[in-house]
Amino acid sequence: MVSLSVLQVFYASQVSGVFGVPQARRLVGEAQLLNRRRDITGVLAYTGSFFAQFVEGPAAALEPLLLRIARDPRHCRFRELRRCDAPVREFPAWSMALLESPQLESELATLLAPADPVDETVSATLDRIRREARWQSALDLTDGPFST
Repeated sequence: MVSLSVLQVFYASQVSGVFGVPQARRLVGEAQLLNRRRDITGVLAYTGSFFAQFVEGPAAALEPLLLRIARDPRHCRFRELRRCDAPVREFPAWSMALLESPQLESELATLLAPADPVDETVSATLDRIRREARWQSALDLTDGPFST
């Protein structure tokens, strides 16, 4: 029997080195191109010091992507916060959206603290990202100066 569910993963990490908004936009533009080919969707929140990403798609495509993301030198302290199968996508129209949100800084710092985060804190942060992402217009960065 073919599964109709999608894998959804939410993680946070800390930015390594010098990384600003132009680099975040370039990163998302590149992800949009690759994600379209792999049927992956989601949103990347960037605060200036932290990343939080909600990504979804077929497990066969998402698992190798997550391994690459975890090893990416542009960030450290990678922490997967939630993983589940869902019957429908949350962001079906976005191969990857960029949410520039310095306001999430303290929440993501808390999620990456040495102690395991409380599930309610993870849920609250993810809900905030969902709300903020839905209010913004997702730029398709592949049509702009960051396309390859």
